[in-house]
Amino acid sequence: EALARARKALAIGKSDLAARIALQILHQDPRQAEASLVLAAAQSRLGNAPEAAGGGRLAYRLSQSGDARFEAAFLTASALAAQDRPSWAKWWLRRAHDHIQSESDARLLRRAFSNLDHRTPAKLTLQFSGGPTNNANGGSLHDTFWLDGIIPIPIAQALPGFAAQGQAKLSYRLSEGARHSLSIFGAFSGRMVWLNDQARTLDPTARNRDFASVGLDLGMSYRRALRDGLTLAIEGQIGHQWYGQGRSSNRQQLKFALDKALQGDRLLSVALTAAAAQRPDAPSSDTLSLAVEAEHWMPLGNGAVSARLGYASVMADARGVAWRGPSAGANWQVPPVLGGVDLGLFGALQVKDFWKTTSQADLSVELGASARLKRLSVMGFAPTVSLSTSRNFSDVVVRDTADTNLSLGLSSVF
Repeated sequence: EALARARKALAIGKSDLAARIALQILHQDPRQAEASLVLAAAQSRLGNAPEAAGGGRLAYRLSQSGDARFEAAFLTASALAAQDRPSWAKWWLRRAHDHIQSESDARLLRRAFSNLDHRTPAKLTLQFSGGPTNNANGGSLHDTFWLDGIIPIPIAQALPGFAAQGQAKLSYRLSEGARHSLSIFGAFSGRMVWLNDQARTLDPTARNRDFASVGLDLGMSYRRALRDGLTLAIEGQIGHQWYGQGRSSNRQQLKFALDKALQGDRLLSVALTAAAAQRPDAPSSDTLSLAVEAEHWMPLGNGAVSARLGYASVMADARGVAWRGPSAGANWQVPPVLGGVDLGLFGALQVKDFWKTTSQADLSVELGASARLKRLSVMGFAPTVSLSTSRNFSDVVVRDTADTNLSLGLSSVF
């Protein structure tokens, strides 16, 4: 009866009365989960954020049902956000995610997480994936290059094994206004390869560390809303990449992008990218590239589809490095067919005209699918399974390659 009175007082806006009743109940029974939950809600409405956060944590520990734990975690997050502690608030929103009872709960969490993102100047993003691959080293389908059809020259074959890659990116928002934001960021990335017995048979001299790499990038990004749904984004970055066998490269990139919001929740994007790379061990392979790409995104039923067209030109002194050509691609976010699974399909085509040589243009084809298993998510991190395959058709056997990769990673549902 006392709990019912406390709940009714909370419902009609008498938060102080609800708090007093809940405190009386807890005095008699300190492990009364529902009373702890009512007290946390009342303290939150009274503006007592520290007390509300403490009561929410206690209610979360004492509660046994999923809906009570969701409510307790969400109340704790709200109280922490009121204390201007958005990072800890996001942590409790992730705890609430483990106890979602309906799609409305999921939408509520997404909105709250998005609002906290705007209040958090520092943001850490982690990405990781790994799985088997039939071409861990980017090698050719062939084992020999015949010079002038007479002289055999051994070349690197595709070596199967296991590859894992990850990236940690830390960004910090320097300033933000109603129409602009300015941020700096740093990213650390790495790739490891483990060759299998078949690879050892194909190339007994190959070592795992020969195909490992580590990269470090620093940059700055700026976004500004112009007018009529038009947004300008500028991003510049510099970095260094370390490869196996003592090789390394420097890289720089500058990107300009325009996004235009169209009717029907459609989005049109155009990007221009200039990039340069320098290899101290092979100066003739230094590159300067320019690329332009346009992409159109639109909802389709309960899913979405995007299509893109682009053109790239890579300039280099080495004849086999310089190329130019168009590209096309498409992505389809499949409408939900299996509960708790987000399925995506993608494909891409790329023509590479190595215009300094007499060889015919290469054609690259890539197809893939990914599935995010939301039902298996823990604290808002869902396992993602991806399968991709690519084929580069070339009359130069060094560039005649085929790759198939199966990877397992984690992605946030927020």
